[in-house]
Amino acid sequence: MDTLDRVADLAEDDRTARIALTLGCQPGDDLAALAVARHGALETLHYMLTGPKPGETLPMRAWRESIAQRLDPDKLETVLGQTRGLGLEVVIPSDPGWPIPRADAAPVPLALWAQGDAMLLAAPYTSRCAVVGSRAGTDYGVKVTRDLASGLAQQGVTVVTGGSHAIGTAALGAASAHGGRVVVALAGGLDQHFPASNTALFERAADDGGVLVSADPPGQRPGRTRFLMRNRLIAALSGAVVLTEAGHRTSVLGIAHHAVRIGRPVGAVPGPVTSSASDGVNSLLRERAAHAIIHSGDAVALLTVGPRITASSHHVHNRALSRPGYADAGPPGRPTEPTL
Repeated sequence: MDTLDRVADLAEDDRTARIALTLGCQPGDDLAALAVARHGALETLHYMLTGPKPGETLPMRAWRESIAQRLDPDKLETVLGQTRGLGLEVVIPSDPGWPIPRADAAPVPLALWAQGDAMLLAAPYTSRCAVVGSRAGTDYGVKVTRDLASGLAQQGVTVVTGGSHAIGTAALGAASAHGGRVVVALAGGLDQHFPASNTALFERAADDGGVLVSADPPGQRPGRTRFLMRNRLIAALSGAVVLTEAGHRTSVLGIAHHAVRIGRPVGAVPGPVTSSASDGVNSLLRERAAHAIIHSGDAVALLTVGPRITASSHHVHNRALSRPGYADAGPPGRPTEPTL
């Protein structure tokens, strides 16, 4: 059987077709997400597998062929086996537990892999608050993050975090320690924990009613574009995003950018004016692009603000696009219309 025929044979329904496309597409391929939203996963996959089309433009042909070359049936079989073996759940937009509101304008992941209580993702997104910050957090940033995350947990708010070094670790550990449920969005497959030093924290979160979630299948190692996608996912999973500490050059400001783009309110904890580690959050506050967050009650109140984008919030968008590493993931030079 031909290699591409084997892929078509394995991808017999919408769920497995999405998994196959995830393996073939580059991380952050918004065109693929738009094509699937418009035409469905099976039709989009069939388009990738069946060769040149009449009237197909050169950019579309190059995009399609690059995906088709990465559609490996052996890899698809391996991922399907790993997903079952690790006890992971694959969540797609037609599932009750799909966490991203369909009103969101941004293209969404083709599928999500979840470990733990995936139905936690089905709760209203206003029940979840992201607590994020730089991986190079200071003692001040770690302390305010712990206070904020523990306060949110005690008030029944699910904390969303990337679980990275410093701020992410503080948010995850404090929320879990105070009986809160945590959503941890990871870059790379759920068998590729980053940082590996937090594996025990990740497993505890999943065992204690929380959930680990990723837009990447098992076996995919974390990388720059996957972290950018992870940042988009954190914003989409949350009813509000709070930055506790971030400098001017940290990519975590990209989470605020994505939150603004999809209408989520953004909060920021003021930091010492003498600390470069707080330059980013202080600038957001100075430009009125974020609400000031002093304690967990402020963050809870932010969840009631609801979806909106204010004029000042465009500072977040503009600042994000003007700095390296903040732009959306995805291959350059791809076509813009997913007409199959």
